[in-house]
Amino acid sequence: MNRALDIYSKGKVTRAELLKTVDPVVVYLPKMTCVGLNLKPGTMGGDTTMCFDRAGKFLGYYVNGD
Repeated sequence: MNRALDIYSKGKVTRAELLKTVDPVVVYLPKMTCVGLNLKPGTMGGDTTMCFDRAGKFLGYYVNGD
C-alpha cells in the first residue's frame, strides 16, 4: 500500500496528508495485488487502482472518474 501511495503522490505530499483524502483498499489476486485509492466524500477527482505483480513490480493503473 505504501508504494501505491508514493506513486500516487509523486512526492508532492506525505502519506499522512494523502490519507486525509483517500481510503486505500488492498485486493489480493492470484497473480497480482491491487490497491484502490478511493477518494473520500467531498474530494474532487477520480478513484485510482494500481496493480503490482507478486514481486512488487508496478504493472499499471486505472482511474475511474475525473
